[in-house]
Amino acid sequence: WLVFRLRVSHIKLPLILCLAMAAAAADGPGIPGDASKGGPGASNEPVSLDGSIMEGGGQILRNSFACCTLLRRALRIEKIRGNRKPPGLRAQHTEGLVLTSALSGGVLSGAKIGSSEVSYTPGPSVLGGEHVCNTGTAGSVALLIQVSLPCLVFAAAESRLVLGGGTLVDFAPPVEYLQHALLPLVHKMGVEANIDIERRGFYPKGGGRVVVKATPTASTLRPIQLLDQGTVVRVRVLIVATKLPNHIAKRAREHLKARWAGTAYGAAPLEVEVCDERDTLDPGMAVLMFAETTTGCILASDGRGARGKPTEEVVDNAVDGLASALASGACVDTHMQDQLVIFMALAAGESAIRCGELTLHTETALHFVGMLTGAEFHVDKGDTNVIRCRGMGFKR
Repeated sequence: WLVFRLRVSHIKLPLILCLAMAAAAADGPGIPGDASKGGPGASNEPVSLDGSIMEGGGQILRNSFACCTLLRRALRIEKIRGNRKPPGLRAQHTEGLVLTSALSGGVLSGAKIGSSEVSYTPGPSVLGGEHVCNTGTAGSVALLIQVSLPCLVFAAAESRLVLGGGTLVDFAPPVEYLQHALLPLVHKMGVEANIDIERRGFYPKGGGRVVVKATPTASTLRPIQLLDQGTVVRVRVLIVATKLPNHIAKRAREHLKARWAGTAYGAAPLEVEVCDERDTLDPGMAVLMFAETTTGCILASDGRGARGKPTEEVVDNAVDGLASALASGACVDTHMQDQLVIFMALAAGESAIRCGELTLHTETALHFVGMLTGAEFHVDKGDTNVIRCRGMGFKR
């Protein structure tokens, strides 16, 4: 089965990695088949995964916990974040697993900071209701949303999550990215959710507060088709400059307009919003850009501030990143590829998204989500790559 899965995905992987994947699959669930549809006939066979293969980071945790929560399958993951230094669970991973377990009334063991192995038996359904989760650090709130959102879509009732931690921190997408890029795209598939950033949180203290509300779907998710980039019609820009002198945001705006006008997409209007909160625990600076096209695509980029980093360089990072994403001809940016995989797998019907070069995060998501759900993925290689998926049509 594993050989078949690798062949149809058309993902070329080193031999040693394929052997590692084969060893992991040998202890794993096999082909889910009809039992993976959820409901009374869902399989009780436990799933055992090696968290160190491929991307070897927290994404394996998030996708596997979300999938197994919905499919009601017991799960054990060992060698957690085996490709990271230090390995094992960090605060945001630990709290994300605790949150997911709470959503279903499940039983979770081993979920503590530094742990390299966890076991999880989900409850009979995703309960909905209100849940509070705080990393207690600058641990990423966006990662908490990533693991919980697929579950909320199929909850028994409306959900409200109150989440605390870092909203714009390194090694994770900004919460604004989920708010202005991910949610509008999965809304096309039937996801009804919104994100409200009540207070931003930065390194090192965190202290952000985010409220997520979700209404469950009454049926299956619709497939998504993003194959033609179209023409850029507007670019929304958020200049975040909290607890910083006013001239920082002003310099960023002026440099942004000059730099964007000099790109091949400079005719597209900029809609600039400045976020200059004063009640954050730490200062923070970033420029986030979201390009919307005539065909409904949203591509994003950001530049992030750091001590000693010129404001103009932060702007340059954002502008260059967005111009490069648009020039690739892709319909989603490199950070969106892997985030759409689980929703494509859960949807009913044929989804297809045009991407640039596949990231290792995306290849990892294709492997684990495909294995757990039974959804069929195929990648058309070319100047751009098209990820195609025949979804499983999950229903709660």
